Amino acid sequence: MTDDGTADTPAAMGARLRIAREQCGATLTGVSRATGIAPSTLSRVETGRRRPTLE
Repeated sequence: MTDDGTADTPAAMGARLRIAREQCGATLTGVSRATGIAPSTLSRVETGRRRPTLE
C-alpha cells in the first residue's frame, strides 16, 4: 500500500524497486547473485510483468 492507502500496481512497485537498485549502483546480475533469484525474474518484477512474492 502507498501512503494514501491505495494498493500498488505490480508495475509501480517494480519501478520503485528498479530505481532503488540503480541508486545503490547494483546490477540485476549482482542482485541475482545476492538473492538467488534469476536475473530474468528480477527483470520481470521490475517491469511489472510478474508480481513479487515473499517466497
